[in-house]
Amino acid sequence: MGIYQGICYKIEDLFVKVITKKENQTIAKAKVVKYRTEKIKIR
Repeated sequence: MGIYQGICYKIEDLFVKVITKKENQTIAKAKVVKYRTEKIKIR
């Protein structure tokens, strides 16, 4: 994983954490991981 991609993922994780404060964190994290794997498959 490149440095830029790592930084972007950390920022995305921060936004997800802030946006989903009242929701279940594990479900939100699972959705993010699923989205990222699908995004990588497309490339």
